[in-house]
Amino acid sequence: MNKTVKVVLFLLMAMFIISGCAMRTLYDVSITADKKATLEIVMAYDDATIDAMIDFSNSMGGDSSSGEVKAHTDEERWAFLESDEQTDGYEKYTRTRYEDEGWKGYKVTLKDDLDNLVYTEAPEDADLNDLTKDGKLFKKNGNEYSIEVGAEPDENVESAQSMSTEEASIEMRFTITLPAPAKSSNATTISEDKLTYTWDLMKTKDMRLVFEIPEDKPEVKPTDKPEDKVLPTWSNASKWALDELIKANDRGLIPETFDKKDYTQPIDRKDFAAVAVKLYEAITGKAAEQVTENPFTDTKDAYVLKAFKLGITQGTSATTFSPEAQITREQMATMLTRALTKAEIPTQVNLDEVVVFADDAEMSSWAKDSVYFMSHNEIIKGIGDNKFGAKNNSTLEQSLLIASRSVDAFKK
Repeated sequence: MNKTVKVVLFLLMAMFIISGCAMRTLYDVSITADKKATLEIVMAYDDATIDAMIDFSNSMGGDSSSGEVKAHTDEERWAFLESDEQTDGYEKYTRTRYEDEGWKGYKVTLKDDLDNLVYTEAPEDADLNDLTKDGKLFKKNGNEYSIEVGAEPDENVESAQSMSTEEASIEMRFTITLPAPAKSSNATTISEDKLTYTWDLMKTKDMRLVFEIPEDKPEVKPTDKPEDKVLPTWSNASKWALDELIKANDRGLIPETFDKKDYTQPIDRKDFAAVAVKLYEAITGKAAEQVTENPFTDTKDAYVLKAFKLGITQGTSATTFSPEAQITREQMATMLTRALTKAEIPTQVNLDEVVVFADDAEMSSWAKDSVYFMSHNEIIKGIGDNKFGAKNNSTLEQSLLIASRSVDAFKK
């Protein structure tokens, strides 16, 4: 049975049994100026949905059922997901567990040159799932790349959503981050720097995007003109961000570990921990200390250990930090708010007095206070159409600009 259909059938049955069911399908593509591409696909469910799927599977196997959903242990949930997960067609991808605030599932990742993700002949009747599974997503014409694919929601998923719109939560989206603004797109939301494009696949009938990779720019010597300024040791940054990045560097907000990084790339948990620590130090004038005993088995990074001791960030488990996992906008808001709190900046906000974003329902409950504190103080802005884009990723340069705005707002 097709994986998507199998999952939807499980979901439909679960929705008859319990309320609050939820599934998440996320496609995230990141492209850098040197034509490197990363494609990540997440399929995950909340614990209640997994419990219902387990009980339904057991009932199909002849096990008796009381009609009530049993709360299973995390070990049982992961065992079921492991047995149910199918990887046919994703042999080129690496596969890891995905866990995020009550969500569990799997993520597959493909890293390759952008031109290796180009198809030579237009596939017939191929949908988004077909293209990503084959790792051939783009059409190329000279230096121009494009996506044009039908993304109409699966009729079974639409039926599931309409059956219980208040009880079921189905999140399906495609996000692509580019090194330069696209030439054209029909994205549902676009970030304020016009580098991140997101489609809500529950509302999108088709996806269209056209972009170019900027040619290598010759080195420009600094002059008195702001538009001609260059970053002497940083390998890549958007022209619109240069002045603010220079200001951030002058304030000591840029970690030495960022030297020669591509500032247009999505920022990961390790690098954002460094930004949060630098913000704390810039506000307080104090040097952060790191824990003496490292609890993590997957990183020894000094900034991570400093952020952990300050309480700015936590691990993804008792022994792992997941340093290369990308940061979402709501996670960024939460970590920066914690850094300001540790610097003794009042960060309370009355949610009755803030302007509520149109996509407020898509925010995690644990992030809302931080998101609205940051937006109320005009530190993190929306992405357009009164939307925040909580699950969108942030780049290195965007994160540093927001840290710099925090210094503007709160440095005494």
